[in-house]
Amino acid sequence: ALSPADPQLLLDRAATRAAAESWWDAVADLDKAVELAPKNGEARLQRAEAQAMLGRRFEAVQDLDAVLAADPAQAQ
Repeated sequence: ALSPADPQLLLDRAATRAAAESWWDAVADLDKAVELAPKNGEARLQRAEAQAMLGRRFEAVQDLDAVLAADPAQAQ
């Protein structure tokens, strides 16, 4: 069973769901991963991609802005 408190497992499952184009399920996992590890840039980047694929551009930009605010080097 998936540990509900392990952000890395949630990231891994979200990546699998995204590969299957199950974007809403990926976002659900990534929401939980971000909740558990708010400074995890990888989770926010993956969620931004999934949000964009769902046409949720505003939410995607919010995640990208959060990543850049935490680590401006990501803009490179």
